[in-house]
Amino acid sequence: MSYSIGIIGFGASDYNPLPQEAEHLERIAKFLAGTDHEILYFPESGGQTEDFARLYSEAGGKKISGVAAGDVLRRIETMMREIDLLVVVGYSFSTLLKLSIAGHLWRGEDKRAMIVSDLVQEQPPRQILSIMRVESVLVNELLSYLKQSS
Repeated sequence: MSYSIGIIGFGASDYNPLPQEAEHLERIAKFLAGTDHEILYFPESGGQTEDFARLYSEAGGKKISGVAAGDVLRRIETMMREIDLLVVVGYSFSTLLKLSIAGHLWRGEDKRAMIVSDLVQEQPPRQILSIMRVESVLVNELLSYLKQSS
């Protein structure tokens, strides 16, 4: 079974990865490049998801698209309706907005968000946690979950 996976993280103004964080992001990108999962992300020059897209493509990944049409809220809604799994690789104000919209749209659906705790130490507010399935996972746990789903 392949998923449609949304990747969200830091925008350009907040993104300054430590070497270990860059390695984790690269591991995730390389792993996903070797699967049939489809990837959606928000293109932002110099941002974390743009870095992810570059690493994914360099690793031979072909099933990736940026959600770029429309205003910000419309783009977020489009992504959240199209994906089965949301992977959070960085936490910022825009990440919080995306999680809030996902929680609203996903009520009663079997969709989940996985926050990669090797890259994100903070948890979203309890109000978001109460309306959607959010799991905090290590990189190895995420890759294991995705491997079982491939």
